[in-house]
Amino acid sequence: MRILLLCFCLLVSAPLASAQEYSIVELRATGSKRFPAADVIAATGLKADPSQAVSLAAVREAAGKLSQSGVFAQVSYRHAEAAKGMKVEFTLEDKPPDQFVPARFENIVWLPAEQLTKELHRRLPLFHGELPLDGTLSDQVAAAIQSILAEHQVPAHVSGTLLHNLSQGTSSMNYAADDITVNIAAFEFPGASPDIAAKLQSAAASSVGKPYLHRNVELFGEEAQRAIYFKLGYLRASFAEPAPRVVANEGTVTRVAVALPVTEGPIYNFKEMHFAGNKVLTEAQLRKFLHLYPGISVDGQLLDYELMRIRAEYSTLGYMHMTLDQHAAFDDAAATVAYDFTVHEGELFTMGKFEVEGAQKAEDEALHAAFRMREGDPFDAFY
Repeated sequence: MRILLLCFCLLVSAPLASAQEYSIVELRATGSKRFPAADVIAATGLKADPSQAVSLAAVREAAGKLSQSGVFAQVSYRHAEAAKGMKVEFTLEDKPPDQFVPARFENIVWLPAEQLTKELHRRLPLFHGELPLDGTLSDQVAAAIQSILAEHQVPAHVSGTLLHNLSQGTSSMNYAADDITVNIAAFEFPGASPDIAAKLQSAAASSVGKPYLHRNVELFGEEAQRAIYFKLGYLRASFAEPAPRVVANEGTVTRVAVALPVTEGPIYNFKEMHFAGNKVLTEAQLRKFLHLYPGISVDGQLLDYELMRIRAEYSTLGYMHMTLDQHAAFDDAAATVAYDFTVHEGELFTMGKFEVEGAQKAEDEALHAAFRMREGDPFDAFY
């Protein structure tokens, strides 16, 4: 667990008491590479203003505010007398990047995510789209979103939940309006050709009428869209973030049309392929697994499956840790793709002893006779 330190360095040349007030003639923030000094200073609430007196207690409270936000590993400050007032400097130590997670807006659909992020930064200068794992900033963001929605005549309670995606090894702070139901009214696919748009609509049909959650719609984009395009040879199709648009507000139910923009790119035909690193299986044997033909579009979904079959074949031969690297060389002008496959066969695993426990002698002998993989044979993971 990281311990957040707040250090107070008071460099004064006169008997300054915290109740006394001085105008700030110079205000600095140093040490942070993650946050601009202007944002740090804005977050303190202090200003360099010779016409305005500030108590020393207010300077201490500003340092405490920076510390409690959770974005810094350490915060220290100092103030010193100067002509016509005092100089104040905050010295900061950044937390490592792995102590921050991205903010996600699960069903906050009443203004675009980019606009919401900019408005949150305006209100909370230390918010740049990411949040520390501890501290007060995440709660401040929830309160600010709730206030912004109220200004848009959306009276919703907003909460943030830290979610972990174990399969991808990622985390995020997800914000949601708890007391409003946001349902999907329709999907739109800007950039999709008509025939593919029809396939996408068919794939998305089961989600119409269901609650809108950004992570679920994004998952559809990553899986269903990718599968449809890759199967048809659009190997470099790219998909933008879901963009929900409110089409109706009916009490506590909001309905949205969700745009999933796509940049299709060309259909790629197969040009050639080469293998390297393979010794156990010849290139001719490996080529038989792959249905790639010159001048014919590449079924990217089928190719992924067939590469898995090659890995499976190696595991039947005792090469349990075999890996295969794939490099695709795209020629956009000719709309072709060539593949270089590098095989890392790894160590050969052999069968050890085969033992049976709890069986009678006759059963034991029968099982040993039936088990065809003998000690020292290459280990077949699928046997």
